[in-house]
Amino acid sequence: MIKKAARPLPFTSDHHISSDEGTNIASPYLPDHHTSSDDATNIGSPEMLHLLLVYICFRLIFSNPTEEKSELLSKKDCKQENRQEDDGNINVEGEENDGNRQEDRKEDNGRRNEEGGEDEGSGNEEGEKDDENGQDREEEDGSGNEEGEEDDGRGNNEGEEEDGGEQEELEEDSGSEQEKRAETERSQGNSDSKQKKKQHDDDPVYPGAPLTNGQSLLLLMSYVLRHNLTGVALQDLLTMFNEHFPGLVPAISYLFHKAYGQFGQYVPHFYCMNCESYMGATETAPQNCSSCKTEFKVENNLRAGSYFLVLSLSAQIVDILEKTEIHLNKRESIPGIVFDIQCGAEYKKIKQNGQMGADDISILWNCDGIPVFKSNNVQIWPIQCQIIELSPKDRQRNICIPCLWVGNSKPNMMTFLTAFVSQLKELEQVGIKWRDSENVEHLSKVHSLLCSSDSVARPLLRNTKQFNGKYGCDFCLHCGGGPYIWETPEPPLRTERDHFQHAMLATPANPVMGVKGPSPLMELQSFNMITGFVPEYQHSVCLGVTKQITSLWLDSKHHNEDWYLGSKVNDIDQGLMAINPPLEVTRAPRSVKDRKFWKTSEWRSFLLFYALPVLSGILKKKYWSHLFLLVFSMHTLLQDAIKASHVDLAEQALRKFVHNFEKLYGATNVSFNVHLLMHLAASVRNWGPLWATSTFPFESFSGTLLKFFNGTTYVSDQVVKRFLRWRALSTKAGTTMANANDNIRKFFDKLK
Repeated sequence: MIKKAARPLPFTSDHHISSDEGTNIASPYLPDHHTSSDDATNIGSPEMLHLLLVYICFRLIFSNPTEEKSELLSKKDCKQENRQEDDGNINVEGEENDGNRQEDRKEDNGRRNEEGGEDEGSGNEEGEKDDENGQDREEEDGSGNEEGEEDDGRGNNEGEEEDGGEQEELEEDSGSEQEKRAETERSQGNSDSKQKKKQHDDDPVYPGAPLTNGQSLLLLMSYVLRHNLTGVALQDLLTMFNEHFPGLVPAISYLFHKAYGQFGQYVPHFYCMNCESYMGATETAPQNCSSCKTEFKVENNLRAGSYFLVLSLSAQIVDILEKTEIHLNKRESIPGIVFDIQCGAEYKKIKQNGQMGADDISILWNCDGIPVFKSNNVQIWPIQCQIIELSPKDRQRNICIPCLWVGNSKPNMMTFLTAFVSQLKELEQVGIKWRDSENVEHLSKVHSLLCSSDSVARPLLRNTKQFNGKYGCDFCLHCGGGPYIWETPEPPLRTERDHFQHAMLATPANPVMGVKGPSPLMELQSFNMITGFVPEYQHSVCLGVTKQITSLWLDSKHHNEDWYLGSKVNDIDQGLMAINPPLEVTRAPRSVKDRKFWKTSEWRSFLLFYALPVLSGILKKKYWSHLFLLVFSMHTLLQDAIKASHVDLAEQALRKFVHNFEKLYGATNVSFNVHLLMHLAASVRNWGPLWATSTFPFESFSGTLLKFFNGTTYVSDQVVKRFLRWRALSTKAGTTMANANDNIRKFFDKLK
């Protein structure tokens, strides 16, 4: 009889075998086990029966159950990976990961062990106990089967195989039932956990306190976001609170963020590290770049920063529309008067031809770069969206961010816009479901109608040549390529049909009429590639023409020119400093010597309010009268409500200003911004007053985004996380602050 030392068997105390017995067991892995006649005659002896029992026990306990357990563990790992992927957070940064459930279990279990208590309703602990005791249950099953086989008479190899197969089926059925029970227990545990959390949030921080636990947490998060606290500062604040009032707030920042919760998800979309071609999200990205065949690996792209972040635009819009204080502001236009975007000719045309239904909404969006650091070229490029059907104030307070790019250079717009356009196409074809304040359900399709971006970002979005290139104007066929001198006859306006033909014929190396090729935006049904863009006045007028003409007056290189005012700076400053503006003007006048530090709002105030009275008697009459044309036109086009006849009058004044600019200041100084003044009146007719399509709200929110990160690493992830927490303030406040007293509510509004 062939003998082979068997592997040590991890028996429990009820099934112990001595080492001597273990070393005399014939190997169960030999296929044709040959025995002598003496061995056969002793098959019924107690020793052989014992050996046979051990063999059967070994097969039942340590063969199929082990495989089943391995399979269950594999499923468990897959589920854990899926949870991490669904959470949408990139765990490459050194911050707390709110979506890491395994760490949550360890943290919660550690806290329970330290407190000396056990949470009987915890699905996590039950799952762990089931895993620890799974071996015991399997051995018990094996023992029962062992007794049954002993009664039936063991020794029949075929019978053993059949019994083993039946046992496998029973164990599979038992495993599936256990999984169902575990799933039910987990769902019940989650429901109980939510109820307990809500009850805890509604409890006062201490008996008789004027605020609840939930309100305390919301005020703390508002303070953190308002003052841009770092992780260290937040931890110090929590420690200080707990030193004064132990247990009043979470002790560590990880538990603080966990208690506040994660609102919204974001997903990284990758692009090729070599050619910047769009690769897609992790689940859909190919193994190799379709353009340059470079191998794609998630880890390498994350390490190199070759990705941008995408947030759900539909979820953000639904959150805004379902706020109790939000109401759609669908204004009825008055013939001959323009007072908002919905009164513009283009908006009314889209409504009248049936492209937009009664419940449909539309968006105004912007894309522009924001310098992050002074020591390098890192930039943030967010896409920001406003809902047109909201009131102007509600638009500014409820800005959505569907995409965010961070890099050392301008983004590849063909790549960046792909994910954004994909969301817009689904929104305009499928739409969103939401409930208003009266709990009435609506199905609304979302249409992208209008983009307001400066003259640097606009050509990138349209895939056309920059403004200083040949045929660089986005609205007409002026030849460009240098100074935008007055052309006679005037160049024709661009049309959607012509732009499509130019895009189909053009390539980046051989552009056609300034168009270098198709843009992803052309896939949108509701978006017009010509009238869908506006020559917004913040950059073209305030930071453009106003700043340029002031430099012509004051820069010393023009000291020989007739318009030069450099020698009269003190007189200009004296007039500026004497002005005491009303409260609506947030910045007091500053010296023109500091004009390189002026903000956009200061340039706006200088043009609209200060320039004419201050320069009267200082600037020569012909230049002062020429400036009057610009000031009058901008006052007219920025009114709350504008008559159509006034728009025509302002257009005539702007045309005269542009036509005379070359005569007064020379052809070399006729910049693209001066030329854009020709298209402002048409923008007002199409989309309402200039303030309605201005980039001022977007620029203001860009400044807010710069406060959403600390340090120099993983900037995009920090910005998105804090943005989602900031958005959650209003959502949580709807329920948490419902019963708050006036002082707490006012303080929260101040921080928010």
